[in-house]
Amino acid sequence: MKKVLMIREISEDYFRLPLEEYTLTFDGGLYSQYHYLNQFKKIKSKKIFFISTGLISTGYQSNKFVTYQEAHKKFFKSGDTEDFVTLDQIKEMKEKYGFEIGSHGHIPLDLQDKKISIVNLLMSLKKDSEIMITFFQSKLKIRPTCFCFPYNNEIFGYRRMLKNLGYVNFYGKERIDIKSLIKGK
Repeated sequence: MKKVLMIREISEDYFRLPLEEYTLTFDGGLYSQYHYLNQFKKIKSKKIFFISTGLISTGYQSNKFVTYQEAHKKFFKSGDTEDFVTLDQIKEMKEKYGFEIGSHGHIPLDLQDKKISIVNLLMSLKKDSEIMITFFQSKLKIRPTCFCFPYNNEIFGYRRMLKNLGYVNFYGKERIDIKSLIKGK
């Protein structure tokens, strides 16, 4: 079984790495990930794009490549989704390129929020997951079986709840951050 890489932002340096030795996972659906699809298509390895359905771009789409953190910060501050992929781009990734589409939550929740009880947090996560599943089925006609924990955080009971909703494969902090493979980083 191949080791799993976590990719958020894209760097040209990544394409000099032996990426075919890994399963490639892409967090969050940043536009910059879509921009490099042709290069990723050439790599003979499994690729999973984890999409947060509530962050899909619905209007203007920026061609600036911002970090994962910057895109999330902008979204939570103003609701701006310009740094993320569109629904048509997700369909293209799936249908034209044959990449697997996985779930990454509807709106990423802070699982480390100490002000909320575990019961209330799990109830919020269940509702978020149900919205996400409905979105995938209605808009993309797919039912993902792979789930990546938002911000790689997994709390007690979350995986079991997701299994009950039909998810089979889970990804999180056990993945290798691709940045760690670049010398000097």
